[in-house]
Amino acid sequence: MKTVRIKMCTGLLIVLLAGLTLSCQEVANTSSPVELLVTISETLHVLDFADPNCGSLGVITFRNLIKRPDIVTDPRFLDVRLTAYRVSYERTDGGTQVPAPFTRSLSLLIPAGGAATELSTFIGFEPGVFNQAPFVALLPANGGKDPETGKHTVEMDLVVDFFGETLSGEDVSARARQRLTFCIACGGCR
Repeated sequence: MKTVRIKMCTGLLIVLLAGLTLSCQEVANTSSPVELLVTISETLHVLDFADPNCGSLGVITFRNLIKRPDIVTDPRFLDVRLTAYRVSYERTDGGTQVPAPFTRSLSLLIPAGGAATELSTFIGFEPGVFNQAPFVALLPANGGKDPETGKHTVEMDLVVDFFGETLSGEDVSARARQRLTFCIACGGCR
């Protein structure tokens, strides 16, 4: 009798778990009616602190793609209003020290349907960040190399998360990355 109850409970538990798994997948698949694609057209890959002519990091382009265009009656409600972005950093050279992440407000409307929209003003680093670790170790007066890696460069990804919502109120987010190398007197920005 006891084994029959255990088998029944086990069977019921499997059915419940399967139902929960399917419902979680359904929620994940329908959480936003659009997909926001973000790309950074990189202008710079190497930032040489000794080069006074370093330019822009690149151009950020957004595309707002409708996931199910066959069921959309009015695509204007699927336009995305971006309200904020968060910048963080991930070392790619084995080091661990990175600048502190920060968040900025943003007001940008991305039309539904895949039209490209460019972000013209973008802050990738807070003021004064290059006078802090890990960058300050690259100065000749401080040894000229990163103490964690022993290299004369610091390599990291600039990670930008964008947040907003469709005009119908659905949350939307997207992420972009740009790989950068930082150095002093290493041949200029490029």
